[in-house]
Amino acid sequence: MTPLPDFPPYAQAGKPLGKRWLSAGGVYLSLVAIGAVLLPEANINAGLFFAVVLIGAMAGLLCFVLRLLYYQLACHNAQTYQRHANQLIQQWWEQHRQWAALSEAVLIGAAGTTSSHWRRLLKHAHAMPTARIESAGKAIRLLRSFSLTREERECQLARTAAIQWHEQYGADPGADLLCCYWLGSEQSWISFSEQLQKLSPKIVLPGQPEKWNGVSGLNEAISRLNSAGDDAAILYAGSQSMPASASLTLPAGEAAFVWLLKKNGKVKLYRGEYHQPELKEDIATAASRAIKQARSDHIPEDCFLFSQADMTVLEKTGWPLNQYIQDGNWGYTGEIEQVIVQTLAALRCEITEQPVGWIAGDPQYPLALGIVKPYGTRK
Repeated sequence: MTPLPDFPPYAQAGKPLGKRWLSAGGVYLSLVAIGAVLLPEANINAGLFFAVVLIGAMAGLLCFVLRLLYYQLACHNAQTYQRHANQLIQQWWEQHRQWAALSEAVLIGAAGTTSSHWRRLLKHAHAMPTARIESAGKAIRLLRSFSLTREERECQLARTAAIQWHEQYGADPGADLLCCYWLGSEQSWISFSEQLQKLSPKIVLPGQPEKWNGVSGLNEAISRLNSAGDDAAILYAGSQSMPASASLTLPAGEAAFVWLLKKNGKVKLYRGEYHQPELKEDIATAASRAIKQARSDHIPEDCFLFSQADMTVLEKTGWPLNQYIQDGNWGYTGEIEQVIVQTLAALRCEITEQPVGWIAGDPQYPLALGIVKPYGTRK
């Protein structure tokens, strides 16, 4: 993402000090008066003396006028600089506030696979998945998946996501499919695309999709969508299964998803923000920027997240952190955790018609966060 332009303040020229110039003029007149008194005794030509006095006075006046012009020109340059800087910042915000409509969303996990499952989860009316013991540690797995290897599980999850998308929406991205972004291995992408081809032979997917890359990839997708035609669409999908390990604080988890991004849909998915502690930026600043990005005027009442390394830092955002923590529903899911909370936030937003926040890890940044808004909002 292109960072917010930072323009240093324009070096202002000092204002001409009128008293100083008047004092200099007074001193000059005093010297002229003294010279006029001493003129007869010094045997100096009076015409020459007053010519020199006049030239000196004109030179002083010219210096004052030039100094005044320099100050006015410097003020004009400062105003032009600030106006241009404000225009660039405004253009940056206009682009930064672009969004994509989440037209269709499918989420696959141990806690559910259908919209009705996720609606129960949002109401806290679902049964929490039970972690099972594997040879290397605990894991939360989709019950219908019996594969043992990670690659097989990811392929099976990808096929399940394709089937669910077809059952739920018909799996028809339309003729203007700009591109596909995939989170996961090449083999799982092949399984996903082959399953879709069986279900919907008219679908033409690329042999090599774009790589999913967290908020940076979402930014890229939103930019591409906003520069395309009204019927354009982008397919966002992925499949990830984490291997069990005794070193994990949470059971290993897995998930798959399918998004169809368009210019009209159910909710607005904004670009999102990221936190970079190495730049000494407080996380509250990033959270405020996310609110401003979504053209919102208050902190979201609901927020979906997984537990992060330092939850005390997240408390500085002021966002609600305890109502929708997803650790128990998914376990440790790796990079796909960002998509999980974004999807659940979108579903919650669709139901409540209120802005909903999300917080997650990111492949490039320690933390990412953003807001989902109802599609029917004015901006």
